[in-house]
Amino acid sequence: MEKNKKIIILGAGPCGLTTAWKLSQAGYSVEVVEAEAQVGGLCRTIRKEGFCFDLGGHRLITKDTQIQKEIEGLLGDELLVQPRKSVIRLKGEYFRYPLDIKDIVTKLNPLFTFRAFIDYSLTSLLQKLFPRPDSSFESWVINRFGTTLYDMYFGPYSKKLWGIPPNMISSAWADQRISLISLWDVLARLLGKKKNEPKTYAGRFYYPKRGIGQICEKMAEIVTKNAGKIHLNTRVQYIAVSDSKVTEVSCLKGGQEMKIKGDYFISTVALPDFIRALRPRVDEKIYTIADKMDFRSIRFLFLFIDKPRITDNTWIYIPEKRFAFFRIQEIGNWSPFAVPDGKTGLTLEVACNEDDEIWNADIDYLYSSCLESLEELKLLDDQGLVSGYFDLKVKHCYPMYTLDYFYKTNALLSFVSQFTNAVSIGRQGLYRYNNIDHSIKMGLLAARHITEDLSKEEIFKVATEKKIFDWQDPGR
Repeated sequence: MEKNKKIIILGAGPCGLTTAWKLSQAGYSVEVVEAEAQVGGLCRTIRKEGFCFDLGGHRLITKDTQIQKEIEGLLGDELLVQPRKSVIRLKGEYFRYPLDIKDIVTKLNPLFTFRAFIDYSLTSLLQKLFPRPDSSFESWVINRFGTTLYDMYFGPYSKKLWGIPPNMISSAWADQRISLISLWDVLARLLGKKKNEPKTYAGRFYYPKRGIGQICEKMAEIVTKNAGKIHLNTRVQYIAVSDSKVTEVSCLKGGQEMKIKGDYFISTVALPDFIRALRPRVDEKIYTIADKMDFRSIRFLFLFIDKPRITDNTWIYIPEKRFAFFRIQEIGNWSPFAVPDGKTGLTLEVACNEDDEIWNADIDYLYSSCLESLEELKLLDDQGLVSGYFDLKVKHCYPMYTLDYFYKTNALLSFVSQFTNAVSIGRQGLYRYNNIDHSIKMGLLAARHITEDLSKEEIFKVATEKKIFDWQDPGR
């Protein structure tokens, strides 16, 4: 596409800003529309009183050398390489990942351990002799690990995170998210036969000194220097279409309507919201499908802690239902530059749905509930260590992988493909769970779609391969 064309990008997350960054460097006129007060989307960093809080932890791990070089070049000395250490809290104990002999032998009941291995071995044998279909997340896990491990971790954690029974979640979620680490490999490590980490587990990750938001902030800085425009606090009202083309976007900023025209439109806003914003209204069947595509929301509670360290973990997973949150990040372990000297911070993730009881709960009630959980978990035994707290509600966190996920997603993306001058991409734009490296990759490919006429299909392939996530590690 010629450089005199104007490119409009909806959303200033890592996907949208990567696209804007590369297009502005190539000399294109770029305009970015962002509903929030700062750039970054789900990968933004909130800074208060010397603390840098992310919306959950975002580890940058990639096998793509291009992405690695781009981010290294972008941030330079601001990019750290950090050790990755996570634990899972089960049956009153904390288990390291990958599993090791001390945890298994000293923390689990030997009878339970024996039962888990017998269940796993019988399940593996029966699955080879009489294969059962993977009709849901639940069946996928049980078909590979057995009911013992499913009931211990996979089932409770998934129900807590998604808010629906695992037998209502698509097997596609497990197919990408859970790597098949063999329990026989675990047993071999227990006996000292193997000492290396599983190939699917990355022991280190990239992380900016002052929060993951630095990536998008640096991109935005370059876009602005290259004469690109970034409109913050600007919410899309409707998207005007005519003759299979997007003609303009009507936005609301400071109570005033602002109409933005362009030659090509790249949307990273939530796919169902994109459909609902189209004017004039089109096929009502498409709107009906969009209205059934929900997101699992998260309410984040951020705590200022007057102590250098609570644990030495980056992430702690909490599958048990009685605890308010499903995951904890200790930000001082992500970067020592993200907290004031002698202090650390905790980010607690509480899964919910927009406008449900948790979403609407008073913040003091939420804080009290979370504090009780931290005390029971023996992570915080002195409430006086918490010098302050605040919360943030985020609606579009996890696209819901219900059993009809592919039917709904394919229907909407096929409809959007009819627009010759628009494409919907990114985690929200494709209604697809992916990590920050995938979003950056999509942005790089989207820029090439404009500059080199690269096919849209190349963008859509990102994060569709199997086993892109680590076992028992939902990532972000």
